[in-house]
Amino acid sequence: MRLKSTRSISSMVAIVSIVVLLGVLVTSAPYANVGGPALAVLGSVVVGVIVVLRVAPEYDRRFFIGAGVFGLLLKVYAVFVRFFVTDSIWGFSDASRYDEAGRELSAALGSGQFSALINFISDGPISNFSIGTVNTGLITGIVYSVVGDSLIAGFVVFGLFSFIGSLMFVKAIHVIYPDRQHRDYTVLIFAFPSILFWTSSLGKDALVFGAAGIFTYGIACAIAYSKRRGFLIAGPGAAILIAIRPEFGVLFLIGGSVGVAGQILKDSSSMVTAFVLKVAPISILCVLLAPFLLGLVGLDSLSVDAIQEALEQQVSSDFTDSDGSDSNFSPRGVAEPYWLIPATITVVGRPFVWEANSPQILVQAMETSALLLLLAIKMGTIFSNLKSSVKHPYMLFVIVSIVLLILALSTLGNFGLLARQRAVIYPLLFFLMIDGRQAMYSNTKLMVSRFNRRLRPMASTPSQPN
Repeated sequence: MRLKSTRSISSMVAIVSIVVLLGVLVTSAPYANVGGPALAVLGSVVVGVIVVLRVAPEYDRRFFIGAGVFGLLLKVYAVFVRFFVTDSIWGFSDASRYDEAGRELSAALGSGQFSALINFISDGPISNFSIGTVNTGLITGIVYSVVGDSLIAGFVVFGLFSFIGSLMFVKAIHVIYPDRQHRDYTVLIFAFPSILFWTSSLGKDALVFGAAGIFTYGIACAIAYSKRRGFLIAGPGAAILIAIRPEFGVLFLIGGSVGVAGQILKDSSSMVTAFVLKVAPISILCVLLAPFLLGLVGLDSLSVDAIQEALEQQVSSDFTDSDGSDSNFSPRGVAEPYWLIPATITVVGRPFVWEANSPQILVQAMETSALLLLLAIKMGTIFSNLKSSVKHPYMLFVIVSIVLLILALSTLGNFGLLARQRAVIYPLLFFLMIDGRQAMYSNTKLMVSRFNRRLRPMASTPSQPN
């Protein structure tokens, strides 16, 4: 059975590689030589499959591997679709400028001028834009130094990183609910149109989605069984988020901190003692470091107005893709608490069908309508999870992160920008649709029992990890 499974996986990899290579030969010919794209695509397929096999959980492993490889195939096709749409319909805007900046940096690095990394930030071709834009161009140059300065290769590599983020979102739910199948959630993450399309381009959206997935998985590990390992995983994700979209990075850090603090209190026999000895000192340290950290990411304070203003400034200072239509609308924001409900509907559910004035907006409207219908069907489960969030720290992290991201995105007044940036909310939103009334996680008991089964011939019951 194991041999048959291995052969099936090998066959799937071979099919994916052949299809992808043919796609590169057809798609990239007008823009670059075949070598760079072929290397990027085949390398990405191999890396993607290795990651799928590496992170596949023990429970429902076969489905996870099959869905992961199929999700990788979908992601590769989404990259080609996004490349074609951006080139033929919208024209290169963000991607073309990152490409130009990356080519310049790659050429300098190829000639041994490593000081170009520093000069790129202070005096590069896009140094006048926001720090997130500069860092994205910097990453593009480093990628081009490895795979060659090919635009389609950049699309593929960035798309691979976002796919790894999808894997991490799915892996996180297996950490929190280790004794269940999560097939509906897995399919939504790998096949939801906005996640596939908007995170498959050379730009910030792919980096942010991938980093958010890594951070979320790290928080799940920190809450479920090992804070040390969880922080080691979440750290790189948080760093990339802050480097690319500082506002999102800060919001995810707040959500993660609330979730971990909730777990510390839950694990302690005395909540008062835990708060005084663990949560309070960390909170005081964060307050003392807050002005310095906020200065690094360009925020004046942690207020809703400051975050929304910073997000608006970042959007206005960056170049953005145009969908060729007038997709602007008047955002309401969240000036009062009771405005959170209409803001949530705007961020999650708009544009409505009657607001569509172009084929692109109509496609978005059809997707949001389907999502609103799914949310309505799952409303009972969502309310149950909201009520139980106090008892379940990971659920608390998810809810706090969703609310903060909605507060930040509610000021965007363009359907195109909103569709791109809200993709990171969807995995968290899908998690709310999962029935959390059963045990959220058995802490380390289930994981230890599985470890025991693997070592049954020679192991006694191991102690639980810290």
